[in-house]
Amino acid sequence: MLTSKADDAVRATKLNDVALSPRRDLAAVWGWHGVVVVSTESLATRWDIDAMMPRFSPDNRDLAVTDLKGVSLYSLATRSPRARLEVGKAIEAMAYSEDGKLLATAEMGGPIHIWDIASGQRTVTLPASQKTAALAFDRQRRHLAVASKDGAAMLWNLETGKPEWSLPRAGEIVRMWFGPDDRWVMFVRDSGPVRVVDRTTGRELAALPHRDEGLVGALNPKKTLLALGSEYIYAPTAAGSRAPVTVWNLANLAPAMLPERTLSAHSGIISSLDFSPDGRWLVTGGLDDAVIVWDLSDGEVIDSYRYSSGGVFRAVFGGDGHHIVVADRDGHVALHDCVPCGSGAALLAAAQARIARQLSAEQRRRYLDTMTVER
Repeated sequence: MLTSKADDAVRATKLNDVALSPRRDLAAVWGWHGVVVVSTESLATRWDIDAMMPRFSPDNRDLAVTDLKGVSLYSLATRSPRARLEVGKAIEAMAYSEDGKLLATAEMGGPIHIWDIASGQRTVTLPASQKTAALAFDRQRRHLAVASKDGAAMLWNLETGKPEWSLPRAGEIVRMWFGPDDRWVMFVRDSGPVRVVDRTTGRELAALPHRDEGLVGALNPKKTLLALGSEYIYAPTAAGSRAPVTVWNLANLAPAMLPERTLSAHSGIISSLDFSPDGRWLVTGGLDDAVIVWDLSDGEVIDSYRYSSGGVFRAVFGGDGHHIVVADRDGHVALHDCVPCGSGAALLAAAQARIARQLSAEQRRRYLDTMTVER
């Protein structure tokens, strides 16, 4: 199982993923030997689960995890299983609807099932001829986008049980999102441009060019900005070649687009991207062991540090907007406090903590006199 050490560091053997609760107060760390749920403010261990593929329900009620036969729903309030969805096979993809009322599961190399969470019953079963890479509901729970391992994609109408449109194979899809008000669907592939298509027709609205493979992507909370991480190191700077992060404005989609901003500081491949809850900051992690926090208003670095020698696998913001959960590829998990990301009161407290001793009355007078002379 995963363990929590006395120094509040968590160790997961060979990390697979880190899932965040809707409030970002909990992180489910998934390694080869199970799932451990911890606080994003302290890394205090909540509980260990011998399972895989953690997904928090959007209503912050449950944590869904899989095993070789189905899905178990754990109550976040009691930390115990409250429901079981028997599939009969292992699950290769899983997604909640936005309101948490439905859960979609894809059997390993088999069909896709839609479950009603309240009753625990299957409501729809969709055929799948290829292995499923990703699933996503629209906001109204009327459609399900399905991405296959071979790079094809399809939008299913859950009321009719029939597909409305499909996209041909063109590189494996590694990320997939519905846009604001379900106007579009975005597909990030491991090679070639990011495709944004009309949700109703499947017609392409925009292609975001990117020269790399194995892209890492993240959307801001309002789904108006997209960040893409580079798989190669090619951007020349005064400090040498860097792996860039591109930031794209999705407010005005167009057939030909250029990034709004390019952020270049990592000397290794970008492996993780995450926006802060308020959308002001972007944290990036790379195989150069660096964690960097960017101010998106001007593209400047506001905080950075070296994490480990194993390369950063995930770096994600907690719910308070300044604690960052960081994990390396070997499964070591730790907590970083981005002081500049905090409130004014937090900055003041941090500054006061650095004061070695209080000034005497005479020292304060001399300091104020000096300030007056300089003015």
